Amino acid sequence: MYETSSESISSFMHWAAGRIAREVEENEIIEKETGVRNYQPDSVCARFYNEDDKIKAIQAVNYYRDEGMKTPDACKKFGICTSSYNRWRRQLGVPKYKRK
Repeated sequence: MYETSSESISSFMHWAAGRIAREVEENEIIEKETGVRNYQPDSVCARFYNEDDKIKAIQAVNYYRDEGMKTPDACKKFGICTSSYNRWRRQLGVPKYKRK
């Protein structure tokens, strides 16, 4: 553990600086891909998806997976959580993904 509170604070500041740098980098990538500076992914409102929206999301994630992406990356690109993708797939009776 830390011997002093100043070491603890220093460690936190180092972690926070790294986290902020990663967040800025991720935001710049999203801005490049979307062309929008204040992009809000659909996952913010994913709990309000109706059944058709959920099916479209599953299909979109599967499309990205066909392109070679892993499930977490495909879900992130579409703007949903991996857990939402899996839960919706089970709820709607969509079979497990099989690469084409």
